[in-house]
Amino acid sequence: MSGLPMMLSLAGVPVLVVGGGAVGTRRAGRMAAAGAAVRVVDPSAGGLPGAAGVELVPRGFEAADLDGVRIVVVATADAAVNEAVAAAVATRPEPRPWLNRADEAAAGDLGFMAANAVGPMTVAVDSGGASAGEARKLAGELAASVDPDRGELLGAVARVRPLVRGLVEDPAKRRELLAAMTSPEALARLKEEGPAALDAWLGGLVGRARTPRRLAVGVKPAASDAERAG
Repeated sequence: MSGLPMMLSLAGVPVLVVGGGAVGTRRAGRMAAAGAAVRVVDPSAGGLPGAAGVELVPRGFEAADLDGVRIVVVATADAAVNEAVAAAVATRPEPRPWLNRADEAAAGDLGFMAANAVGPMTVAVDSGGASAGEARKLAGELAASVDPDRGELLGAVARVRPLVRGLVEDPAKRRELLAAMTSPEALARLKEEGPAALDAWLGGLVGRARTPRRLAVGVKPAASDAERAG
C-alpha cells in the first residue's frame, strides 16, 4: 500500500486484533509494547501465551467488539472472516476505526513497517505490500549496519534537547547546535573519551549557544563589590 510513514503514540489506545496466529500475535505484541490496550479475539485464544497489555478472548469475532476501538487488525487464515470484519468496520459511523488487513494490505487504512531499534532511533522498512519477510530482513540488515555508538550519541542528545529548547531562542542557532551535537566530532568524543566526557562537551555547547537573558525595563543591574565598597 502507498501512504505516509509516521510514528503513532499508542499509549492507552484501544486496539482489537482478530486472529491469534503468528501475524496477529506479533502485531498485538508490538502495539502492546507501545502502550496500547490490546484485545485479541480468536476461538483458540485460550491456548495462546499471554503478554503484558494483551487481553485474550477465546471466541469468534462479534460486531460489538468494535465498540470504542480505534484500530482494528484482522489477521485470520479465513478469508470470509477477514471480509466480514472489514465490512463491519466500514459500516461504523465516522470516525470509524482504522483498519489493518494482514491478508490484503491495500484494502486497509494503515500498515505495519518492519522495524528495528538502535538506541532511541528506529530503522523501518516497508515493502509496499510485496513481502513482509523481505522488509523484516532488510530492516535487520540496515539496523545491524548502524554503529551502535550512534544510538548512544542520540540518547545523550535527547537528554540535553530540553535544555536546547529552553536556553537557545533562535531556531537557526538551535538547528546549528543540534547538527554539531550529532557531528562526527561528537561521535569521536564518545568513542575516545566515553559517555561522561560527551555529556560534559554537549553541556558546554549549550552553554556557549544560550541566549543572553535581558533585564526587564527599569531594572538596574546589581552593583559590583567594588561599587558597593566605594
